[in-house]
Amino acid sequence: MSYVFWLSLGLILAVSEFVVPGFVIIFFGFGAIITGIVKLFAGGMPDSIALLVFALSSLLSLVLFRKTWAGGRVVLNDDTAESGSADCVGRTVSVVEAIAPGKVGKVELNGTNWDAESEESITPGTRAVITARRGLTLIVKGL
Repeated sequence: MSYVFWLSLGLILAVSEFVVPGFVIIFFGFGAIITGIVKLFAGGMPDSIALLVFALSSLLSLVLFRKTWAGGRVVLNDDTAESGSADCVGRTVSVVEAIAPGKVGKVELNGTNWDAESEESITPGTRAVITARRGLTLIVKGL
């Protein structure tokens, strides 16, 4: 695998972070870019060593920078999510798709669309506040 492969993979992974929620893929993109740069300067490096560089640099960047760079973003594996004390409770969101009692709609939080439920009807284009979170579904009420 050439350095072009690793650099291309890194760019694809970094860009895909904008499509896939979770804030993890970008660090594997960084790992691939680092591997591409190392491979560029150490041209005769075997693929097995390149894979090791990729794995180590990806995991190291994930461990060192994810918490810092995530900032106020919602962490999907938060154990407190079911109890309603997740870090997103109390935040304001934009309603993207109509929400009606008993029906799932969509809201936008940090640039990502989330499933949302409410005990009241909320129209698209309005704002709502998160009152709880059940897995990947936000419970909201209109403002």
